[in-house]
Amino acid sequence: MRPEIVAAYRQETPGSASRFSSMERVMPGGNTRAAAFFAPYPVVLARGQGCEVEDVDGNRYLDLLSNYTSLIHGHRHPVIEEAIREAMESGLVFPSPTAWQERLAGMMCERYPSVEQVRFTSSGTEGVMGAVRAARAFTGRDRIVTIKGGYHGSWDQVSVALEVDGTSGRPVRWANRGIPAAVRDLVVPVRYNDVAELETAFDRHGGEMAALIMEPVIGEQTIPAEREFLDAARRLTSEHGALLIFDEVVTARLAHGGVQSVCGVIPDLTAFGKTIGGGLPVGAFGGRAEVMAVFDTRVPDAVPHHGTYNGNNLTMAAGLASLGLLTADEIARINSLGDRLAAGLGAVFADGGHPFRVSQVGSLLLVEADRGEDLADLHLSALLSGVYMAPRGLMCISTPMDEAVVDEVVERMTEAVGRLAG
Repeated sequence: MRPEIVAAYRQETPGSASRFSSMERVMPGGNTRAAAFFAPYPVVLARGQGCEVEDVDGNRYLDLLSNYTSLIHGHRHPVIEEAIREAMESGLVFPSPTAWQERLAGMMCERYPSVEQVRFTSSGTEGVMGAVRAARAFTGRDRIVTIKGGYHGSWDQVSVALEVDGTSGRPVRWANRGIPAAVRDLVVPVRYNDVAELETAFDRHGGEMAALIMEPVIGEQTIPAEREFLDAARRLTSEHGALLIFDEVVTARLAHGGVQSVCGVIPDLTAFGKTIGGGLPVGAFGGRAEVMAVFDTRVPDAVPHHGTYNGNNLTMAAGLASLGLLTADEIARINSLGDRLAAGLGAVFADGGHPFRVSQVGSLLLVEADRGEDLADLHLSALLSGVYMAPRGLMCISTPMDEAVVDEVVERMTEAVGRLAG
């Protein structure tokens, strides 16, 4: 990293440096989620409003990360806050079913083509766990196919496939530490959009496969699945008696019915999170009723699915408000803003031959560089210019943004890139 950029960052964020030093004493690495850290230390955020956040030093940033895409309506949306207050008046969480759960489940069943029944969890990771458990119980098999470079949360069995970027072949994360070999043996990772490798996996292990789990747009690289790969995924799982699971924890924001409503392929099960919770902790999984029936507690051998905070009142109310606000027209608008931002950033990066490029699908964008140190420098420089994005380059559009905000982001990123050129 460039010393002058690090020095400027330290000068602007002394309060964050002090707070982070204190945090290191009580949390390993000074944080409680791996993605939160970046060198030399992360900014410590204090508040947010709309599409802006402010750190403990009073620096303000246009928020292009939205808590890793979960705050699609930005910070402190009044409709969502009012829904939470209303739900709070009836109680926080109960040990029995509630009308809040029925309402959100009903909305999801109407909205997402694959979902006939749904169960709630408290995180996207748990949603994935539930979907895979359902597939294994329904098929009586153990193995799963995953995508190299894909991301499905922090559960051991889906973290195995994080080792290699399925597009470039570059290592993106060494995820095997702490995962038993017996667990790794249950997972068959394949390259994204590689039909031949997918066919080979099913030729070799098809009779043992419970499911293929995949993102219809791979989040780590913001790359959509090719139609040929989607068709092969649907065909091979059906031919071998396995289930197709879509992870739409992130991608549900891209279309009113999720990517599954526009890609031409309907999965058997879908995992959800982020946008269905209005910014509160949430996850869910749903799909065909005959598959979801494995959790029917009226049946003696039902699969147990527990969770103290599953379907709590506040999350259900926030989710109802969030999905209600996320209309087809609003999704089209923020996807269009994504097009505008990608075009603007692309022009900035092309002017002067800077070592950056941008990929984009709808409201999701990814800034990339061949060298990690270049991206690290750009990330710090963007912060100095008041743009908050992920250290790995992820950006997203939230509904409080408009064309003026997007143009301001481009202007600030022009400054950030120029700082590196100087």
